[in-house]
Amino acid sequence: MVKIECAGIMLGCTAMILAGCSAKVRPHAGAVEQAAKISRLQGEVARLEIELEDVQSDLAGAELVDSNLNRADLESLPVPQKLLTARGSVVRREGAEEILRWRIRSEDSRSRFLQVTGPATIDAVAIDQDGDAVDLGHWSIDQAGWRRGLREGLMGTAYAMDLPLDTALPEGAQIVLARITLEDPRLNEPLQFESEIPILPPRNDPEVRP
Repeated sequence: MVKIECAGIMLGCTAMILAGCSAKVRPHAGAVEQAAKISRLQGEVARLEIELEDVQSDLAGAELVDSNLNRADLESLPVPQKLLTARGSVVRREGAEEILRWRIRSEDSRSRFLQVTGPATIDAVAIDQDGDAVDLGHWSIDQAGWRRGLREGLMGTAYAMDLPLDTALPEGAQIVLARITLEDPRLNEPLQFESEIPILPPRNDPEVRP
């Protein structure tokens, strides 16, 4: 009788142990779906972190930099690394004036558009038919000028600078040589860029300038 009771107790303990092991090994209900959901959320968080980094970079460049900040404070901000001439840059006659329409794009080290604060200066010259340089003008752009010139279109974000020429284009000129010197509190030294801007005939003149 005692042997039968002991055998029953052993069978009961064995059943409990097996039940416990089964509970540990078998996944909980919905565990697979929950793991997949967590994986999707982790991917979304990673994507949002990348977008946040880009937005913070743009915002840091868009805000006017306080001149009272020291160099250590400025080192954490994104820095404009290069200037480019965007599509739509031309020199042409607009009514009684001749306009240098320069589309300037400023980029950081990752080739992303980055707003600048200035100030900046622009100089332009043209080469006449005798090979002599003719000074067309000298312009200054302050922080307000950069804000007014900000444009965004199908070809990306850039600054639109429409500058009336101080001197008429010389006869025989085909291009204008423009140079911009940009100063920015984030820069250790001014950023300079030169570009050739094509000259187009007046809108009502079908002939191409010789």
